[in-house]
Amino acid sequence: MIDQSCLQLQAVMLSASKCFPSFIVAATKRPRLSAFVSSETNPTAIVHDLLQTPSQPPAAPPDSYPRVPPVNPMANRRKFGQFINEKKSIYHLHWTSTKHNTVATFTSGEGNVVAWVTGGSCGFKHSRRGEYEAGYQCAVRIFKKIEERLLVEPFKLELIFKGFGQGRQALDSALLTTEGENIRPLVVRLTDRTPLKIGGTRARKARRL
Repeated sequence: MIDQSCLQLQAVMLSASKCFPSFIVAATKRPRLSAFVSSETNPTAIVHDLLQTPSQPPAAPPDSYPRVPPVNPMANRRKFGQFINEKKSIYHLHWTSTKHNTVATFTSGEGNVVAWVTGGSCGFKHSRRGEYEAGYQCAVRIFKKIEERLLVEPFKLELIFKGFGQGRQALDSALLTTEGENIRPLVVRLTDRTPLKIGGTRARKARRL
């Protein structure tokens, strides 16, 4: 097939050279593949040169810009992922806040209760147990319990919220203050387990204060 196409191209170029004294043969759209043919030029040599022309552009010299370094100089300074293989148990801080009380329960990874604090144990009476100040005092006391447990065993912490009382906002504020400075790096997950009743059964009788 290649020999037949070469012969046909030679015949076309010979007939064109007889009719015109000079013409331009453009093999492709690339200017570098164009050739000027006159009546004295051998068409067979031009066809041979066009078939031998490489289809890909020439490569850049090795010392041209930009120069790619062989290795990354910052590769040895990276320390990302150094704690990936480090295994730590995840403890849980259950935070239940209602309009009547605030209960903080600190449990281990297996679910065993380590410490607990309520608004009543902090010295608040009746409806004051569900206020903001009671929730803040519960957060400060449970943080101390967590720090004491941290001296025994390193662990990570998951916060589990339940309820929409004022103590919920008190815990968020306590974590952002100096009292929660040692607790913030331990938190790896936040979970909201507040039950949302859609329809359901009849609500219980309202509590009288």
